[in-house]
Amino acid sequence: MRPVRLIVAHKILISAALVLAVILLTRGIRLYLQTGASAELGMGLAFGAVGVVLALYLRYIWHK
Repeated sequence: MRPVRLIVAHKILISAALVLAVILLTRGIRLYLQTGASAELGMGLAFGAVGVVLALYLRYIWHK
């Protein structure tokens, strides 16, 4: 059995974090639309920004 390289595990974890950021973005926007609470919109947009940064980082390490 060949050992898994550390970069593969790193890519998997970053991908999982990206999926979580998208889920939390969607949840925040949905809750804002239901309740009108601006805090939910702020959290949703913050997770959207985190998702963009993670996507750019993942793209960078994928081509490395």
